Amino acid sequence: QADNLIAGFQPHYWDQLQTARTVLLLSYPQNKEVWFTTMNQLFETADMHEHQALFASLPLMPFQEDLIPRAIDGLRTNISLVFDAIALNNPFAAKFFPEANWNQMVLKSIFMQRPLYRIQGLEERRNPTLAAIARDFAHERWAAGREVMPEIWRLISPFINEEYLEDLKKVLATKDELQIKAALLAIITSAYLPAKEILESYPTQVAALDLEAVEWEKIGTEFQQTRV
Repeated sequence: QADNLIAGFQPHYWDQLQTARTVLLLSYPQNKEVWFTTMNQLFETADMHEHQALFASLPLMPFQEDLIPRAIDGLRTNISLVFDAIALNNPFAAKFFPEANWNQMVLKSIFMQRPLYRIQGLEERRNPTLAAIARDFAHERWAAGREVMPEIWRLISPFINEEYLEDLKKVLATKDELQIKAALLAIITSAYLPAKEILESYPTQVAALDLEAVEWEKIGTEFQQTRV
């Protein structure tokens, strides 16, 4: 029912207080000048949980295109509760963000190690620039001897070429089953034929992979559990 109201609306992630705050917001008279005066005051004085409610309710608010700068500015936060309200389980960014701001949001999600599978529109808004940024980030992590979140390889899948394939071969050479699963899934959904040939060496793992979106969620969930 929520999705029929607003495509991608997921209120099951909200608590009662967040929902009550949103109801109050939607009850306010929607004269544009008066509404924005009040909303701007709320955004400027809100505490962490109030910001969470404000940003999560963006797809329900009136005058949405005028709220794009406010949402982009909100991504500056390093408070995961607030950042998640914009980036995760929220259709607003996928619908309205310009590509540069979208890429910045996804990159920060990677940097903060947030679950990428919960970014709405991630599949549809993958782009070559974002793939290159993700690859550079992975190289930086490797150079520092740090792990790379496996969901990164989802971002490069449509753009796999010789260079990206070398990275995936490096991932497949590890003994990390989660990383291997992510690399194989990226290759399966790629159109790059030289990459497809690699799948013949992993028949058991490939056969065990589920539907793409479901499998990426499994990978993301399992990676998050290893960090707890």
